[in-house]
Amino acid sequence: MIEKLYYTRKEVAQAVDCPDASIKHWEKEISLFKKIKRDKHNARLYTKENIEQFKEVKRMREKRYEVEEINRFFKTGFLEEGSSSNLEKKTEAILKIQTVISKLEGLKELINTNLQPTGLSKSKGEIEPFEAKI
Repeated sequence: MIEKLYYTRKEVAQAVDCPDASIKHWEKEISLFKKIKRDKHNARLYTKENIEQFKEVKRMREKRYEVEEINRFFKTGFLEEGSSSNLEKKTEAILKIQTVISKLEGLKELINTNLQPTGLSKSKGEIEPFEAKI
């Protein structure tokens, strides 16, 4: 890209390697871009710094950071400790659920194979208490 002071949205999209619509969307969502300079025809004028900021937004969105987290990052310069993307939180939750399911399936198998009731009292039609035979 030719070195110049200002770039069009199309040039920014090419530099960031994303659709023009993404740049337009991020302008609306990310508070950092609310005050992009405009020319006399009201066209936006982006700087090299803006391009780098859009690249960072793209990286963060690819890592599934939420808009609030991205805004916090640009406002404070860092993400809160322990802050992670929703994808990371969901992945962690899914892994925990899968572990619980696996343990429950193991318990179910143990119950089905090792616990035998002493039987039914057919004359009374009641179930007799049973003991676990492990």
